[in-house]
Amino acid sequence: MTPSAIKRTVIFGTDWWTDCDDCAALRMVCRYTKAGVWQFAGVILNAAAPYAAASIRAVLADEGFANVPLGIDLAADDYGGNPPYQYAVAAAAGMIGIRNEDCENSIVLYRRLLADAADGTAELLEVGYLPSLASLLSSPPDSISPLSGAELVRHKVHHVWCMGGNWKNDGVGRENNFCRNVRARVAAAEVLAACPVSMTFLGYEIGENVYAHPPQNPDDLIRIAFDAHGSPDGRCAWDPLLIHLAASGDPASAGYTTISGHASVDALSGENRFVPVSGGLHRYVRKCRDNAWYEAQIDALL
Repeated sequence: MTPSAIKRTVIFGTDWWTDCDDCAALRMVCRYTKAGVWQFAGVILNAAAPYAAASIRAVLADEGFANVPLGIDLAADDYGGNPPYQYAVAAAAGMIGIRNEDCENSIVLYRRLLADAADGTAELLEVGYLPSLASLLSSPPDSISPLSGAELVRHKVHHVWCMGGNWKNDGVGRENNFCRNVRARVAAAEVLAACPVSMTFLGYEIGENVYAHPPQNPDDLIRIAFDAHGSPDGRCAWDPLLIHLAASGDPASAGYTTISGHASVDALSGENRFVPVSGGLHRYVRKCRDNAWYEAQIDALL
């Protein structure tokens, strides 16, 4: 069954950490929702910087999605770095008082959203670290659903779209989302080994020379985020590219060819590896258009 043949429901998983491209990606999720591409079920925040929930709520409200549920992994505060854009966005929107602690637990929300979804209609848009998804997959049956997390995913999820890895050298490389720290490395290894549905990976090499450009309006929240990040002229578009790919549903129409097979991550090093296999459960994409074409697709929504 192709994405166009089902009623699509998406869950957006993000680290919302030090890079402002997550903000642009969230705006794109919202705007594709308004365009009727999919239904937006919820946000899973898999990292817990001090103003993460407040700044996500700011962007959601600004786009007209104030009621979209937000789950968070409160323990995921050990990735390092300082994301100043989060405070800037939350302050601009008057939402500094929103606390991470007031959000639903990320695994509870994952399970609830999937339990409510029709079979085979959900898609996971993962643009950050993967511990929340790993914990979902290993979660036991509970009062929300008699299914384990892996069974929930098998029954409810049509596809997982993941920004992660570096696949340039025949599928072998290292990238932040898979290797930031022990938590990230172990989770990436577990997800790639245990996820029972097909996954598409958009790697570091795809976005390193493609830029998302913020709007010119100085009061626009995405402009504020990019300015506070130190990227007023644009930022590498890893996460927005993943959302554009997922919205297209078909990599060819999104400007890519694919390599199918079996992907894995080494839990000690975070290195991704790939074994090509015809009809494999995994695939990674390769660009087949010039960078300006991808930038135009993204900027049109920002």
